Amino acid sequence: MASQRIGLSYVIGQGPSGAREIVHSAVLAEKSGFDVVLMPEHYYDRDAPSILGAMAQATKRIRLGTGIINPFSRFPSLIAMTVRTLDELSMGRAILGLGSGSVIGAKRDGIPNEFAGQEYGFPLGHLIELVPLIRRLLSGESVTFEGRFYNLNDVKLNFGPSRREVPIYFGQQGPKMMELAGRLADGVLITLCCTVPYVKGVVRLVENSERASDRKKGSVDFGARIIASVSSDRRKAVRRSKQLVGRVFVNPGARPVMEATGIELDVPALQRALDTGRYEMLDELVPDEVVELTTASGTEKHVLDRIEEFRRAGVTLPLVVPIGENYLDVIRSLSRPRA
Repeated sequence: MASQRIGLSYVIGQGPSGAREIVHSAVLAEKSGFDVVLMPEHYYDRDAPSILGAMAQATKRIRLGTGIINPFSRFPSLIAMTVRTLDELSMGRAILGLGSGSVIGAKRDGIPNEFAGQEYGFPLGHLIELVPLIRRLLSGESVTFEGRFYNLNDVKLNFGPSRREVPIYFGQQGPKMMELAGRLADGVLITLCCTVPYVKGVVRLVENSERASDRKKGSVDFGARIIASVSSDRRKAVRRSKQLVGRVFVNPGARPVMEATGIELDVPALQRALDTGRYEMLDELVPDEVVELTTASGTEKHVLDRIEEFRRAGVTLPLVVPIGENYLDVIRSLSRPRA
């Protein structure tokens, strides 16, 4: 049987708190037998490519990728330049994670409205045009293209093609993105705070699209970001995850997870707690059972068992998101020998 993979990812404000700490955690993950590290990028926070470049120099084996960047704050040739540079630095270990750009972030934080006259819209249409353009640019081709969202006139990167075809993963949110992933992507990154029933639905939709597109079964890798909080006191581990879970479920994009799993939360109350800075209220508003359904929070054994539950649901690449001051211990607890 093929070796089961495991990856590392992050969430802003939890776990490692600075760029150097994030890089150090990736080095530990490689020593601990992890296969992949994906670095998220949130508006007005640390940029993913800089940190991934540092990781590339500090590691030798582990695969490195964006998880995710978007087509609204970067244009096609810049994305291609970024991923090829990372692939060069890492000697062929790069992964490109792309997403829709988050309508919430775009409206709240002013991206892409920093560009005069540009507005967020048609995220799937952008990706439909973008992915083939990225692949052509990475192959070393000179690209001329006129589309609805992008126009390129004899654009060619000035440094050699990538060592291999760089895998492209889509940040998963909504059935239309799942269908598109089945058609175009090498993998999906299932949303934070996913549940076993939700994962099964994602796998089914993506595989249906994969089959309808005449792609070979198994063409799409299923990654899932799984919050991991570890303590010998299960209740402490669960409580540590509550504020993060509450923040996630305020996002309308998390509504499909709630519907697929039968989760009921007072979302307006969660929003009021966040708006007024009363974060401790989230500890009471988010029930223990919701944390247990949406994270891996508990003893080391419990976390390992939860990861296996997600694997059985169809996740082929669990991406552990360690939180708490003991985030390095969380990584060590998942250590496994390399073959």
